[in-house]
Amino acid sequence: MRRISFGLALLAVMLAGIIAAAGGNATAAQDTATRDSPLVGTWLLDTEADNPDNAPDVARFSADGGYVQVDATGFPSLGVWEATGDGTGTLTIVSPGATEEGEFEGTFMIRAAIEVDASGDAFTAQYTLEVVAPDGTSDGEYGPATATGTRIVPEAMGTPVGPIEDLFAQFEEGEIATPAA
Repeated sequence: MRRISFGLALLAVMLAGIIAAAGGNATAAQDTATRDSPLVGTWLLDTEADNPDNAPDVARFSADGGYVQVDATGFPSLGVWEATGDGTGTLTIVSPGATEEGEFEGTFMIRAAIEVDASGDAFTAQYTLEVVAPDGTSDGEYGPATATGTRIVPEAMGTPVGPIEDLFAQFEEGEIATPAA
């Protein structure tokens, strides 16, 4: 019995090694253009470039072609992207929708063509929107609309204007701190 347990443990270790090796090869085979694209990183995203009052989203383009976006309400969107050239890419986002009762309402799809500027710290995207009904039907894509992105870069901590408790007190009083002019 002990010999069987040892054999199963050895088999499990070997399978884990094979899976890890396959994952490593998949990473090695990743499209170099996508992995090395200037789109890789985290961006402050303005999805309505023509509307100065809309709240920004935060978006992350990962080197493996994954995409995550979170809007100001905390709603996430997921997608995939690929480089199409130096500083350009294609993005597809898919977000399923549900009623308040949890019933599936359909899928909201965004397709975008993105171009990073020469600085590598800003991009412009033209995109379309499509709503796909639960039965798979659609009226087609609407648009295009324009979005812009600004790269988020690491910043050193600044000089505090007061303690954090003062900031939270302002929220409790219904006041929001405004930057000094």
